[in-house]
Amino acid sequence: MQTKEQFKLEEVLSEIKKLPEWVKDYELNHHSPSQLNNIDGKWCYEYLYLSQKQRRKIYFGSRADAGTAIAKGLQFIYSDYEWEKDAAGNYNKNKIKKIEGKQAPNRAFDVTLDYYNKKFTNHDTEKYQFKDNLERLPGVFHTAVKAFAEINLKGEVESERNVFINLLGCILPCIGRPDFENKTHFIELKTKWRRKGRTIRADGSPAFNYVKLKDQPDAAHVLQTQFYAMATGKKPILCVVNEDSYKIFDDTHPALSKNFQPKILKQMTLIARRRERLMARHNGKKTFFMDVEPQFNHMFAWNYLEGNHKEIAEDLWLKS
Repeated sequence: MQTKEQFKLEEVLSEIKKLPEWVKDYELNHHSPSQLNNIDGKWCYEYLYLSQKQRRKIYFGSRADAGTAIAKGLQFIYSDYEWEKDAAGNYNKNKIKKIEGKQAPNRAFDVTLDYYNKKFTNHDTEKYQFKDNLERLPGVFHTAVKAFAEINLKGEVESERNVFINLLGCILPCIGRPDFENKTHFIELKTKWRRKGRTIRADGSPAFNYVKLKDQPDAAHVLQTQFYAMATGKKPILCVVNEDSYKIFDDTHPALSKNFQPKILKQMTLIARRRERLMARHNGKKTFFMDVEPQFNHMFAWNYLEGNHKEIAEDLWLKS
């Protein structure tokens, strides 16, 4: 396993002696923790069937937007720098004008609120979720402020820096961007939002059920957090927040300890190798569905795709 901190993807790819044709054909030049956490069927549809342009248009739901909005607001309290992508595709380290004083949380929340409102959606399946998230937004934000105060990340803090790992036996690098980090630690922030229930209110809108935080970290969160720990060499802090409570997990938890990293690294490597073999076998063609089980009945994976993407995918596999 090789690691590297801030970098340009083009420089990393240029170190590869010869990139396979399927890298260009599938418009896919890296792995990522979020990709590796995806089930194979949905990953194939998103990355091998859809074009890069089509992928970027996928709407992943208002819960994801709300989580990003929370992080954006927190940056104005806790981050000194944010790495941002410019028009040329390069990442630049930009100074953040931090908000100081007793009113900092309230003023930073305005950043969160503004960001989230700009993401307003009229998607039929998301408009009620968007509205419920908006109602919970202040609670989640101020609970996160309490959690970050307890963590107390000291010194210069930066957000969204590119880091990567070269997985053994894989052609493409695995890339990610930690939420908050200083010289010794990083924070991976996860937010939990109410979920639509079966009860319908008098006005015809669905009721949303409270999501209680678990006493143990989610497996997907462990993979992503351990990836950042291995890529940066820093101590991990996984912070999970809902509207009125939070959980903080660090390397004293067995799943986030250094001893658990070989297991996560093996898991990531096996998934990445399997997918690179699949891409090589089909060599840029849209014939991958012959070798992959789509798992349309997966508990939640396909539910995150808005519009008719699932129907298109079902038709694709039916034709095989």
